[in-house]
This record gives sequence, C-alpha cells and structure tokens, in this order.
Amino acid sequence: MAMANPSSDGGDPAANLINLTPRQREVFDALAENSDELASMYFGAVAVLQQTQNPDRIPLCAHGLREVMEKAPQFLKITISISTGPSLGTKVNEIKTCWTTTVAKSKCRVDGKWVGKIDGHLSKFLRRAEKFFEFHDQKFPKLVQRAREIARHFDPLKGRLPEPLANLRASGWQEMDEYFKRVAHHRIIQTETEFVRWVEALELFLLDGLRPRTATDQAALKRIIEEAEQNG
Repeated sequence: MAMANPSSDGGDPAANLINLTPRQREVFDALAENSDELASMYFGAVAVLQQTQNPDRIPLCAHGLREVMEKAPQFLKITISISTGPSLGTKVNEIKTCWTTTVAKSKCRVDGKWVGKIDGHLSKFLRRAEKFFEFHDQKFPKLVQRAREIARHFDPLKGRLPEPLANLRASGWQEMDEYFKRVAHHRIIQTETEFVRWVEALELFLLDGLRPRTATDQAALKRIIEEAEQNG
C-alpha cells in the first residue's frame, strides 16, 4: 500500500509515496491512534529503509526505530516506576575524560607504566572509577525493570502472563533495543534480509499490545498479507 509522506510539504508527489505492507500500515495506524509523534517516527524509519539509493539507510532506519522504543513510555503514557538516571554512555564519557587527564598529569605515569605512590590525580580517577562501577551495578537492574514495565504495557494478555514468560518478553524488548542501537551506531553490519527480521519482530511486539488480535483477526491478516505478496 502506497501512502503520502504525512510530513511532506509538496514537491514531486511520486517522491513522497511510501509503499507500506499491510502490517506496516496496521502498525502506523495503531501508533497514530495513540500518538501522532510515535507514528511519524515509525513512518520516517520505514521510509528511509525504502531509499534504496541511500547507502546508510539501514543504520538510519535502526536509529528511527530506537527512537520509537525510547519515546514509547513518554508518548504512550506508560508508567515507569523507577528512574534509570544518566545514560551509560554519559558516564563512560565522564570517566574517559578523567582517565585522559590522569594519564596526562599524574606523576605516577612514567614511560607508559604506573610507578610509585598514588598521587592526587590517580587517587581522583580511582574514586571516579569506583563510583562508575557502583553506578553500573545499580543501573542494570533498573534497565531490566524498565523493560519489564514497558513489555507489560504491550502484553496481549494484559498482565496475565506467567512471570517467566513476562520476563522473556522483557528480555526480547531489551534485545531489540540493543540490536537497533548497535546497528544505528555502525557497530554491526547487517544485510537487509537480516535487518528486516528484527524490524518485523518489533512490529509484531507493538501490535500485540496496541491491537491484540483474535484467531479470526490473525487469519484475516494472513490472507491480506498473502494476497499482497502474490500481487507483488
């Protein structure tokens, strides 16, 4: 299904047509029913993936989907009971700056080796490192809890899943988030076939919560998708 870019301000209409699959259209509509902002983020991610002449389209799509996942609690009004605090990247940059200063100024650093008594610069870095690892140990459980609360929102059984299965869904949310982060930052290179599998997994996860479907719905959607694929 082709649809006009909702953010288009004119120009060549053909350039603003995006071919959405039946599932993508359903995801877009389900998001739009809850948040225009999230729907626009998702549309932008799908749109850039279709720019076949764009060599960076997969990482850009991954970034857009990461934005959808990150902003979902805000725009879907998902209650998150804990604050995860600063990002891990922020804290890593802080300790890296401290490390660079220590290496440059500490008298304990001689010809690439650490010698002698601990001076003020090295002592400051060690204190900072200790706080960093305390932060890391506290942050991971918070991230897990955050994922659980988000996954609970998208639980098709609305909280009735057994805890081990609920934990698996939360783990799946975290895995998808980490995957799209790695692709967006060019840490891993993916073929389009590999990448689309992850995109489809996220789409189905979102639909589970936004539009839980009955067996009749699933059969009807399967027929629509099969017909679309046969028609090319």
